Amino acid sequence: MPPSSPLTIATRSLVRLTREERSYHKEMAEQQAAISRIPEDENAQFTERQQRQAIQETIVVIAKVKDQIRDAAQKVEDQLVSVNLKPLTGSRSEIMKGEVDPEEAERAREALEDAQGAISDAEITNGA
Repeated sequence: MPPSSPLTIATRSLVRLTREERSYHKEMAEQQAAISRIPEDENAQFTERQQRQAIQETIVVIAKVKDQIRDAAQKVEDQLVSVNLKPLTGSRSEIMKGEVDPEEAERAREALEDAQGAISDAEITNGA
């Protein structure tokens, strides 16, 4: 099996970060739901404060991951440009003219689109 190309490595990193960002959003939603289920007892205020702190920490982590996604997306775009392909446009015939496997280029473009969606979702959710 030949070694992975720089485009494949960059694409895999972008996909991993996008998944990670989505999992943090899921975690934050679960934390918010947990706040609404806190029983009214002597520990309710403390428990709610702890949950809100966890949500704030998750928001900070999401922002960092979002920055990492932007950096990773830029690397994928740079790799696509380095093999004479346009990052998000072009027909399959244009992909064929490049110096990279067409399927690999298509995966990279899909990862870029997915990452852009994740970044947009994060900005909407966090009000950024």
